[in-house]
Amino acid sequence: MSALLSVRLTPRAKQTKITGWKNDVLHVRVHAPPVDGAANKVLLHLLADVLDVPPSSLRITSGDTHRNKTILTPLPQLALETRIQDYLVLMSS
Repeated sequence: MSALLSVRLTPRAKQTKITGWKNDVLHVRVHAPPVDGAANKVLLHLLADVLDVPPSSLRITSGDTHRNKTILTPLPQLALETRIQDYLVLMSS
């Protein structure tokens, strides 16, 4: 089973981090600029670390050159949301 993840990406941020959910969209900030796919690469590696999956298992299905993206993950929806929520709780403590 796989799930889609809606992401709002902000490149050239001071820090790379997931800032939280807003209207079912995950907001992510990355330090990399949006040049030659650098911001997307950092985004996929961050999500891979958080979701505990290999980066190659994540795929941007729409929004490759836009801030709003849809990412296909190998996880079921519940596992996806749980792992992200666990990360957010860990980072806020």
